[in-house]
Amino acid sequence: IEKVDISLKRLRLDYVDILYLHSAKSKEDALNEMVLKAMQKLKKDGKIRFIGISTHRNEPEVINAALESKVYEVILTAYNFRQRNSLGLKEAIANAASAGLGIVAMKTQAGVYWDKLRTQPINMKAALKWALQNENIHTSIPGFTTFDQLETDISVMEDLTLTSEEKADLKIDQTLALTGLYCEQCEQCIPQCQKNLNIPTLMRSFMYAYGYKNLSLAKETLQPIDLNHIPCTECNSCKVKCKNGFDIKNKILDISRIKDIPNEFLI
Repeated sequence: IEKVDISLKRLRLDYVDILYLHSAKSKEDALNEMVLKAMQKLKKDGKIRFIGISTHRNEPEVINAALESKVYEVILTAYNFRQRNSLGLKEAIANAASAGLGIVAMKTQAGVYWDKLRTQPINMKAALKWALQNENIHTSIPGFTTFDQLETDISVMEDLTLTSEEKADLKIDQTLALTGLYCEQCEQCIPQCQKNLNIPTLMRSFMYAYGYKNLSLAKETLQPIDLNHIPCTECNSCKVKCKNGFDIKNKILDISRIKDIPNEFLI
C-alpha cells in the first residue's frame, strides 16, 4: 500500500486503472490473503479501479486461482504460439473470460527472433494475429520502439486471418526444429539442475538480451541471481534436458557475462 502511494505521487495521479500483482507463478501466490486484502483496500480507497494479476509461469494454475478468488478483475498472461501448454491455457482463459474477467495477452511475440544472431526474425504480424484470434483475449501489449513497429501492430486489426504464408512462418507444426528464444518458464529444469540454479530467470534474461535487444532489462532481470558464481563450469556435463531443446549450459554461460558490463553502458 505504501509503494502504491509513492507511485501515485510520482505519477501525479489520484488513481491508476489497473494494479497488477506481478509475476504470480502459483495458486498460493494468487490467493495470498494479505495481498488480496491490500488490493481490496486500495480499490475501496479509490486508488485503483481494477484489481489485476500477471503471470508467465504455470499460467493455467494462476488463472484458475484468480477466478476462484472472486477478487481479481483483470488477468495479464503470457500467451503465444510457442507455448506447449496452450490447450490448458486456452481453457483457463476461456473460463475466466466467461466469468467476466478481462484478459490481456503479453509475450505474444515469443522472443522476436528464432535465433541468437537475429538472422531469422519471427513474423511479428503473424505472431500477433495468432494471439488475437482467440476471442477470449480482449487486448494485448506487444512492445514497440519505432513508428514502423507501431504501424505493424495496428495494421493487424484490419484482418486477423492468418495467410498460408504466415502459418508457415510460425512453424507451429514443427516441434523442436527451431527452438527459438522464448522460455515457457515451466520450471521443469530446476529439479534437474545439480546446482539448483534459477534457470527460468536466466533464460528470460537471455531472451531480453538477444530477442528484445534490451541489455538493461536483461541485467535487471538477473539481480536476484549471484552472477559472480555461475557453477556451470564445475559440471562435466549438463544434466538438464529442456523440453524446448535449449542448450541450457551454454545459454547460462553466455548471459552471465552481462555482469561485466557497466550499467552506464546499458542505458
